[in-house]
Amino acid sequence: MSYYLIQPKESYRILKNCPKCKGKSYYKNSNNFRVNANGKQIDVWLIYQCETCNNTYNLSVYERVRASALQQREYEAFLRNDKDLAFYYGTKKSIFVENRVEIDISDIPYDIVRLEEIGREEKEEFVIKNPYGIKVRTDRVMAEIMKISRSAVKELFQKGILSSTQNYLLESTVVTVRKKAIDTRKQLPEEEFYAMVEISSESRG
Repeated sequence: MSYYLIQPKESYRILKNCPKCKGKSYYKNSNNFRVNANGKQIDVWLIYQCETCNNTYNLSVYERVRASALQQREYEAFLRNDKDLAFYYGTKKSIFVENRVEIDISDIPYDIVRLEEIGREEKEEFVIKNPYGIKVRTDRVMAEIMKISRSAVKELFQKGILSSTQNYLLESTVVTVRKKAIDTRKQLPEEEFYAMVEISSESRG
């Protein structure tokens, strides 16, 4: 089995009504926090900006929490607008659910991170983890993993060499390789196998 992780490069965008644009607009993460201390209670917001007019929206991260409930290290990171922390909260789905805002998951740039490979089995599988819920087609990701054209990957699915029950990635999606293809792959380096698959696919087109 080969394991891969879909890792977003950017935070989720928010789709909401903008009072200045007078219609729905996309809001992006500004990577800045707003912190308000009122006695022993603290409010923290992650500031989003309209991509068109820069109107701001405060996404609530903490609301009226006791100062003692926050770790000092995190509190200081809020104050200095730590980019890693802004990215963390900008990709934490539960925050957006709690704020009841709509997010765009269909156009987020991402990296594919190879995690590990466990053995060579009779039924080889690609396991693709998508914990951030990015909306992307399975064949597109497989083309990037295999480093071949998307049309070649689609033909592999049509011929049953690759199979999956999901057209779009879920939180965890499995793509299975047919045994005959595995036997061929065992005899060749990975790059040569994938190159052979693409050439074969194109020659039949």
